[in-house]
Amino acid sequence: MVRGLVRFLNNSSLLVAFAAAALTTESFILSGTSIRVWVVVEIFFITWCGYVFLRRKERPPYQKPLIYISVTGSIICFFLTGFFGWPILLTSGVIVLVYNFSSLNTLKLEQFIPRQITFLKPAAVGIAWALTTSVWPAYFGTVQKSYYYLLFISIFFFITALAICDDIRDMNRDTGNTKTLPLAIGLEPTRIIVIIHLLIATMLFCLTNKYQTERITNGYVVSMIGIALITLNIRPQGNHHIQALIIDGSILLRAIVIALLSLSF
Repeated sequence: MVRGLVRFLNNSSLLVAFAAAALTTESFILSGTSIRVWVVVEIFFITWCGYVFLRRKERPPYQKPLIYISVTGSIICFFLTGFFGWPILLTSGVIVLVYNFSSLNTLKLEQFIPRQITFLKPAAVGIAWALTTSVWPAYFGTVQKSYYYLLFISIFFFITALAICDDIRDMNRDTGNTKTLPLAIGLEPTRIIVIIHLLIATMLFCLTNKYQTERITNGYVVSMIGIALITLNIRPQGNHHIQALIIDGSILLRAIVIALLSLSF
């Protein structure tokens, strides 16, 4: 039963959608801005729709209902919010989609976006997630812009590190023209790059400590240390679904820690 649930969360892309919604919520909390629930819901459906489409090749038995629900939810959210924030969502979506289309040489995009560039995929994912999850609080908040720049870059390095972990997990499955970082430079050097990314993300966050309580800063650092230890155990020979759960669950873990520490006791 547990194995079936894990497989469903991964194949349905629900876990990654919840992770994006949680990271957006975290950004609201960190900026001291009231959480806009409708923004969080919109991010959930948009992310869900995008990942269901990107994972269409896996063809889970419930693929068509998932596509229908996620697309319908995304459209409803756009209408209810008056198409608010569409430039950000469109930009982040296009970044990832263009990269994925390039693998099929669609519209001859491969000549402009060669997948042999080893760092391109995780960087594209990092930028898309950073745009989607950190820009909203900047729109509603009143904190200095320098804070949001630090938050954006910190999220970029964090998500890029997890995207590289995805490449480690998929080392034995990647074929064709895709030349991921672990395939290009090896497993151990890639692990070092992951840790460096997580370290940079943590250092950038600590630079925002004048906007945070000491409890939140310390909790963030501890959660990132835990995530670093978790990512060191990602292996190409491991269970694909369990490791996907670990990687996406790391985002939820971080957001939950921040949310709990932000509460007044």
